[in-house]
Amino acid sequence: MREYAQMHAAIVNGLAKPRYLVSVAPQTGAADRLTGTVTQFYFALLSKRAFTAYNPDPGTIPRFAAACDYPLFNWTHPEALPDAVVDAFHTWNHVANDSAMHQTLPAPYDEDYLMLNWNNGTVKLLEWLHTTNLTTFPDDRPSLPYVVSSSNRGATWKMATNPYHRGDFWALGLRPEAFMGDFWALGLRPEEAFMCGFFALCRPNAAVQALYYAPFWRPLLQPNVLSIGIQVRFGDKLMNNDGVYGTVSTSMLMNLAAPFFDCATQIETVLTVPGQKVIWYLLSDNGSFRRAAKDRYGEKMLTDTTLQAMHTDCKRNGNPTLCSESTMNVALQHSIGSMLAFSLADYHVISRKSGFGRLGAWLSGRGQAARLSLT
Repeated sequence: MREYAQMHAAIVNGLAKPRYLVSVAPQTGAADRLTGTVTQFYFALLSKRAFTAYNPDPGTIPRFAAACDYPLFNWTHPEALPDAVVDAFHTWNHVANDSAMHQTLPAPYDEDYLMLNWNNGTVKLLEWLHTTNLTTFPDDRPSLPYVVSSSNRGATWKMATNPYHRGDFWALGLRPEAFMGDFWALGLRPEEAFMCGFFALCRPNAAVQALYYAPFWRPLLQPNVLSIGIQVRFGDKLMNNDGVYGTVSTSMLMNLAAPFFDCATQIETVLTVPGQKVIWYLLSDNGSFRRAAKDRYGEKMLTDTTLQAMHTDCKRNGNPTLCSESTMNVALQHSIGSMLAFSLADYHVISRKSGFGRLGAWLSGRGQAARLSLT
C-alpha cells in the first residue's frame, strides 16, 4: 500500500503521466455510493491507477470529505472534469443494461477518457469483475489517461476471489497472519475486503466522532458486553415524515419489526452468560419507531431518539430546502457514524433488502448477519 500511495502522489502532483480512475458520484444514497466506491478503489489499485473522486453537485450529493479524513492519500480529483464528460455521465447515470457498461465519448474526448457505467450493475457485470484480469485494463489502450466510473453496486467479494488477483490481495499486506487454507493463506479473507478498502479510504473525521463516539461507539466498545445490532429499513417515504405516512402508524411499524426483535432475543438467550450486560443497538430510518422501541425495551436499547434521518441523495427527501451542501454534509456524517456504530455490534440482524445494514455488518470484517424481510 505504501508503494501505491507513492505512485498516487506522483500522478496527482504531476510527476508522472496521468493515469486515473475517477469515481463520479452517482445520484444515490450513502450505502450504495460506498459499496461502489470501495469496488472502484480496488479496481484502481489492481490496474495501477490513481483513485480519485469527483462530485459534480455537492449540494445534491455530499462529498465523502464531509465525513472522512483521508488516511493514506488525498483521493479528491485535483481538477474539474470537462463538461462534456460530466454531461455524458448524467445521460447514462441510471441505465441498467450490459451495453451501457463501457461508454464511448465523442471526439476529441474519446482519446483520453473511457467511461464505465456500473450503476444498477447487472449480474453479468459483477461476474466480469470476478473473471477478468484487471491489471492491464483496457487491454487495447493500456496508457489511457482517464477511466471515469460511476457505481452504486459493489463487488469486493467478487474481486477478492478473482483468480487473477488473489495474490495481489496478499501483496497488499492485509491480514498477513491469516493462514487458514488455500485462499485464506493469501492474507485477505473475502469478508474483510470491504472493511479494509473502506478504512484505506476513510477515517471518520472530527465531526463524525463528535456525533457518535460518546453516545454510541463508547458503549458498544465496552469489554464483556454482548451487543446485538438491529437494522430495520422501512423505506424513504417513512424517513422524513418521522412516523406517519398514509395509514401507517408507529404501532404498525413495531408489529412489522417484531421478527427482528425476536431474532435478537434468541441470540441473547443462547449467548449471554449470567450477569453479562446486553446492548441492542437499533438502526432505523424512522424516528418514531426508534423512540417506541426505546420505550418498550428500556435500558438495553441503544438508539438515537432525536435524529430525523435524511437521505444523502437530497432529491429523494422530497424537500428542496434540504438540498444545501451543509445539510447534506451532516446527513453523510450521520450515515457514516451510524454504520460504524452498527459494525461494532457482536451480531447483526439486518433488513434483507437494504444495503445500509449490510455494509454496517461488512464493516465489522466478519461478514455474517441474520437477514430478515418486512412482510
